[in-house]
Amino acid sequence: MKLKPLSALIAAAFGGIASTAMALPVAQYQLLAGDTAEIFISGATAQENGLRLTVARMCTAGTMDSYRFANQEAMFCTINKTLVTGIPASITKMVVYKSGVGGSGNGVQPVADATNLQFISMAALKSTPALVLGSTAVPAVAPTAPDTIGVPAFNNVGVNSTVASALQSLAPDAGFSDVEPALLGANGAQVARLKITAPNVLIFGVPVTKVVRDKLQAAQGLTVGSETEANMPSLRKNLITSAYTGNLFNWSQLGLTGANALADDQIYLSTRVESSGTQRSYNVYVTGSACTAGVVAVLPGTGTAADCTAAAPGNTVFAGSGSSNVLICMAGHNDNNRGAFGVLSMEFREITPASPPTIPVAIDNKFRNVKVDGFSPSHTNVVNGNYNFWMESSFQYRQSPAALPLGGVKQTIADRIVQQLGTEAVLTQLNNAFSQPWGRSGLLAKPSAANPPDVVVPPRTDAQVLANPTSAFTKSPQGTPVNCQVPVLFN
Repeated sequence: MKLKPLSALIAAAFGGIASTAMALPVAQYQLLAGDTAEIFISGATAQENGLRLTVARMCTAGTMDSYRFANQEAMFCTINKTLVTGIPASITKMVVYKSGVGGSGNGVQPVADATNLQFISMAALKSTPALVLGSTAVPAVAPTAPDTIGVPAFNNVGVNSTVASALQSLAPDAGFSDVEPALLGANGAQVARLKITAPNVLIFGVPVTKVVRDKLQAAQGLTVGSETEANMPSLRKNLITSAYTGNLFNWSQLGLTGANALADDQIYLSTRVESSGTQRSYNVYVTGSACTAGVVAVLPGTGTAADCTAAAPGNTVFAGSGSSNVLICMAGHNDNNRGAFGVLSMEFREITPASPPTIPVAIDNKFRNVKVDGFSPSHTNVVNGNYNFWMESSFQYRQSPAALPLGGVKQTIADRIVQQLGTEAVLTQLNNAFSQPWGRSGLLAKPSAANPPDVVVPPRTDAQVLANPTSAFTKSPQGTPVNCQVPVLFN
């Protein structure tokens, strides 16, 4: 069976949804010379949901359209100048472009070196109306609903991804990465060209196929099939590390024996390519190889997507280019009653709502996260210092005159994006979408003098963390993120 891209599966799930009129007609793009500001952002996909809500807040309510296909997006709207100050009167609209192609790696070196990547072309959409509202990847859908904490409604608009003329090639202005540029191979000169900030905290999990979760529940005396936190099975971190590095091969070594044994005792891995910030995050926390020379890393992928769905896989490790590949691979293993570990952040829900069908049934409900040393990857456990698999994500743009530095309106928009990505309004809305059947997880605000955390003695409750979703710990005590840093209390 050939695996389809997640975008195609999502299209199938959404099939038949009626299109709607755009909030701001594409003909308004650069209607007058220079009246539309543009900023081009590349890199990690983990921040894309947050970026979309952030840009919506920076727009006048009811004016934003998000043009999307595959790993490309262009958010077009009228600027809310009450929130985004310092914009010249002649500039009334903006487009925030985002390319997720290549993941975190493309959010670092191409930004530092000003090398070209592909982005959606609003000029092409304006000149060729047939490019919009005909997408096979993201159909035009009804507007999102506004929330009560400052994120207005906006439209998702499909773009015909089969037409190459819908793209343009130019250097990104800024980039996202799950970890700081140095951990993604940026050299000293490249790092020196960048202004680097940590907009928020991203939590990662230890996902396994659902069949394994159920077997672990039985082996550990828990209620099989229960989705509560109390019935989430736990694995010791050193055993998790051993499995991801190939030093532990069989589920029987993790207690799945006798009545709880799997027919195929082999441990399979569904990981990411080396340029992935998610993969690098696992090599920071799970193995330590990203931080210390000579330390064994997560096993590299040697298999193909076909191994994930084959009755008898030829390889045990598959490395996908995106998180969608991990979801699809784990679903394939689960459908074949095999046990696999995956590589995912907590923005991916274990069970997605039936409406809207954002994840197709074919790959939904096929994985679950396990506890690490007795603690789930919840907001509350992170805030209380009990769960430490999280990274301070990184946003960077050029500051060196030798490398086309960002300035003017672009810099104003970039700085406001970073500021907004850590606000309670955006994070609360995002975490509503990321909530798991057993509790809250996903993103937390990075602590700062302007956004101080609550004290953690006595430990915070779920309600207290929901009211103030701010981490009490930091990995950037000197100002910029250093994810190899052991988390320290912010003060």
